Amino acid sequence: MIKREEKHSLQGQPLLQFNQAVRSVFHQYTTFKGRARRSEFWWFVLFEFIVCFIASSLDAVIINFIYRKFGFLYKGSVGILTLIVFLGLLLPGLAVLWRRLHDTGRSGWYYLMIFVPVILSTVLSFFSTVGSIFFGVLGLVCGVILLAFCCLDSQPGENKYGSSPKYIHSEIDS
Repeated sequence: MIKREEKHSLQGQPLLQFNQAVRSVFHQYTTFKGRARRSEFWWFVLFEFIVCFIASSLDAVIINFIYRKFGFLYKGSVGILTLIVFLGLLLPGLAVLWRRLHDTGRSGWYYLMIFVPVILSTVLSFFSTVGSIFFGVLGLVCGVILLAFCCLDSQPGENKYGSSPKYIHSEIDS
């Protein structure tokens, strides 16, 4: 009896398109489990940027119109449309980042490494300029590290967060 050798290879799926990625993220609006491909994450980041830019521009037009028409000067730092868009995109953006970290084999809790230095920098700004600057720079470094994690390729195969959405297993007969 001749044994057949089976070899396994990993084949990458085609990149997600812009509309597929945005639809996927909104379909998993608050899903923090599982994995997200690089293309899904970065297309959604682009979508967030575009929508926030449009909302901010509309806020500027509205605020300018109100000032010219009624003489009322808005002294807030963020317009109402921008705030609504930000709050609406906060959870899906955080969830896709969480899943992206899972896809690289890291816990989603790595996201919090930005907040500790930023919070410490904010608190220390009331007491010490040097401490505030130190933790501000540390927060920036942590942000760059997190950005690098999001740029890494997917872990092939299955990891503790689930199977890879990018790579599929195929058997090759020899």
